[in-house]
Amino acid sequence: EMLAPSYRLGVVRDDQWGFSEPEIRFLGLEKFFETTVLSSRYFICKPSPLIYSHALRAMKLEPSQALYVGNDADRDVTGPQAIGMPVALILREGWPSPPPEVPAIRSLEEIAGLISSHFQD
Repeated sequence: EMLAPSYRLGVVRDDQWGFSEPEIRFLGLEKFFETTVLSSRYFICKPSPLIYSHALRAMKLEPSQALYVGNDADRDVTGPQAIGMPVALILREGWPSPPPEVPAIRSLEEIAGLISSHFQD
């Protein structure tokens, strides 16, 4: 709710559409996301750069115009970086630390501040 008025939002997930799509609708989250790209719809999984490219194409954005926020240093960094998309990670207790060049946040509430401090011209 906090980000949607100021930013265009999308979802890229390794997930089964039969579970995720109904869950997104049930939770009323679809109104916040311009596009949802699920690996089961495209037969491509993270960290393949192609899954991120599908989301960018749907939103008519260049990689440099987007920010991918993930939570898995092993699966959510190399794919977006391979196509020139900036990446940030949410730190999760017990998960691997992000590479030093990848900005990290502790909660989704920090995304707006991260964008203004690290990613805007």
